[in-house]
Amino acid sequence: RAARTELRVGHAGVARDNPDLPALQVLAAILGGGPVSRLAASLRQRLGLTYQIRSRFAARHAGGPFIVEAAVASGAAATALRLAREQGAYQRLYVALGVGALAVEHARWEWSLAPDRAPRVHKAVPKGQKSALPAASRVAVAATHGAYLALALAPETGRTHQLRVHAAAAGVPLVGDRIYGGPGRITTSTGAVRVPGRIALHCARVDIGLPGGHVSASSPIPPELAELAAFLGLDLAEALRCAP
Repeated sequence: RAARTELRVGHAGVARDNPDLPALQVLAAILGGGPVSRLAASLRQRLGLTYQIRSRFAARHAGGPFIVEAAVASGAAATALRLAREQGAYQRLYVALGVGALAVEHARWEWSLAPDRAPRVHKAVPKGQKSALPAASRVAVAATHGAYLALALAPETGRTHQLRVHAAAAGVPLVGDRIYGGPGRITTSTGAVRVPGRIALHCARVDIGLPGGHVSASSPIPPELAELAAFLGLDLAEALRCAP
């Protein structure tokens, strides 16, 4: 058994020409930029779980990750990872295109996630089922047109494929997500046909809480996703204005 565990917690960041980058770099310094940062105060000074922990934005030409990294004793890894996520205090807003119908405009999905038969594929199971990972997501229906929906989604946990699995379990699989039941080919009432080149899911904004305020980083809706929404008679910009 290894004496030390290397932890890496990451999320999509911003490109180096993003005007919010300077503010985000200050945020990263406050969160995990040195011995007096919030993460160091919790994991190093108060709990003694690690000697060094840091957070940073690796901004690149076409985007890059936001990373929190630390080395901890193997027995403390689970505690350190949980505290790092809690101290980050970040919220994410995704926009998506689904197909189907929801009975309400706002909902909170709480299915747990468990491995399915295929490798790296997951399934939704009742909350609390043994050996499954708890998960929670909030959703708001921003607009509908025929059988298609523009959705605003906010994951409260960070499970692999969480939003895709939850949407499928709720009866609104995402457009282009053939693994979880979404359509890989779309034919409109006029006979027009479109084959989505990607899963219709995009992380549009990350909000990170700070004492006395917060910092937000946004990512514009990709042109191909905006065009797909228009093809379906929807405007994903409406989902940006929703609060799931």
